[in-house]
Amino acid sequence: MSPKMSESDHQEGTLAEILLRLRDDAQDPSYPLLSGLSDLSTGERRLFGETWGHLSTERKRIVLSRLTTLAEDNVEYDFGAVFKHALNDDDDAVRQKAIEGLWESEESSLINPLLGLFASDRSIAVREAAATALGRFAVLAECHKISAEHIARLSQSMLAAVNNPAEPLPLRCRTLEAVAPFSLATVTQAIWAAYRHDEPEMHASAIKAMGINRDLLWLPTILQEFASDRPEIRHVAAEAAGALGEAEAAGPLGELLGDADSKVRLAAAEALGNIGGAEAKRALKPALRHKDQSLRKAAIDALAEIEFFEEPFSPHHPV
Repeated sequence: MSPKMSESDHQEGTLAEILLRLRDDAQDPSYPLLSGLSDLSTGERRLFGETWGHLSTERKRIVLSRLTTLAEDNVEYDFGAVFKHALNDDDDAVRQKAIEGLWESEESSLINPLLGLFASDRSIAVREAAATALGRFAVLAECHKISAEHIARLSQSMLAAVNNPAEPLPLRCRTLEAVAPFSLATVTQAIWAAYRHDEPEMHASAIKAMGINRDLLWLPTILQEFASDRPEIRHVAAEAAGALGEAEAAGPLGELLGDADSKVRLAAAEALGNIGGAEAKRALKPALRHKDQSLRKAAIDALAEIEFFEEPFSPHHPV
């Protein structure tokens, strides 16, 4: 069944009936059934918590996966109470799915639980998911939407992990990318250190972090990496250039549209779409005749995006 809920789809029964069916392993937890777990009240959360403890681990994983899909495809649903409860589950995969299910939440009350999981969870995958989730709050911090106390705790905890060589390298990489939105000198230093790191994975993560950081001081370094002999580096460099959005990168990105690696070509096309402007449009037009069908489509999409934001009635069009 498609997770898209039509007008004929509706919550199946009262919450008590839904929870009873959830406890019955013989019954499939359908999307209409699970939609009844949206917007739980305080009392309903207690009832749900009692039921959750009786579900098998595999059933919990299925429920969280389907709730995530429902929330992505139906903006009116809010399963935050379910995901928050699952953050404390005994199963590593369940905790990871719970974090990922909260991908849209901007509630500052989540910062402390996520920091706890990030700092001390036994699962590296859970810690990486928590780091990625905390990156959203780093963005909010730059928009002055969370308190100074939270900003200090976030930046200090995350940088401590980035700078700790005893931590697993993948965790340090994900954390560097997550802390990158902070416009702090300590973050700039961490990105430079990662860029000079001997491990290729950390080097690539540093280039990605440069784009996330959005400081124009990174542009020369990013453009320099377009000449890397490693396609994965050219790929992340193209993405980083698109994130910076500087017209100066349009010409070099146009050259990457002829790269030998298809992923690099597609990343360059998308980056040009993000940058926009006359130079980006000129760079994209030759790609409309490229033998690579995927690149032709990416160029069409990028040009359409540029045209959309240049429309006089676009909310992003300069007045």
